[in-house]
Amino acid sequence: MEKTFPNKTFFNHESYLELIRVVEGKAKSGDEMSAKRLKWVEKTMDTFRTYVETVDNTEEHIRIVRFHLEGDDLRDAIMRADMLRRSAHEAAIGCVASLRRFSDQLGIEPVFNGNADCREEVADFCLEVDVELFKKNPEKNG
Repeated sequence: MEKTFPNKTFFNHESYLELIRVVEGKAKSGDEMSAKRLKWVEKTMDTFRTYVETVDNTEEHIRIVRFHLEGDDLRDAIMRADMLRRSAHEAAIGCVASLRRFSDQLGIEPVFNGNADCREEVADFCLEVDVELFKKNPEKNG
């Protein structure tokens, strides 16, 4: 997967860290709902990484099936791959919108600096999240 807008940054990592700090602080103060919100943020970030993984996996799958399928079988395999990718993308778009609302509620700059209606910007954001969190969390990556 490659970025569509290589000269733009859509993931505000500092806002993401601030969001975590604020919600963790509330959870440590005994706010039970904030503990649940932390889990929600984690699942939301996983949705962005899952999108990237799905795009990579489906692109590879399509390259491979082209060698041993043809006709309707090939078309059906490509359609299934496209449906998986679209579903993952729709989930990411929904999570971007939810994350923006949550950031607004907390008075924090948005984690996503883009237009949620632009599918390419959301895709670039997901890739940035995946790459940035991989770089920043080496203990979780292997």
